[in-house]
Amino acid sequence: KIILKHRFYLRAKTIGSGDLEKLEFKPLEIVFHMREGNKVSIRLGMYYSEHSTRLMEAVEAFASVNKISTSGL
Repeated sequence: KIILKHRFYLRAKTIGSGDLEKLEFKPLEIVFHMREGNKVSIRLGMYYSEHSTRLMEAVEAFASVNKISTSGL
């Protein structure tokens, strides 16, 4: 599962592998396409690019382990 927390005062959103239809990688953005039809996107920053790279690699590994289709970069 993937846990996303956008703001400290909001509740975290948990996304399980069964909830995902596909992942789309864009420059500085990851888009989660949900099975129910909506999308959740994460915008990554340029200032700490090594963190963005590690995050994209971790999400890509999650997708390959759980056999979720990916597109983009």
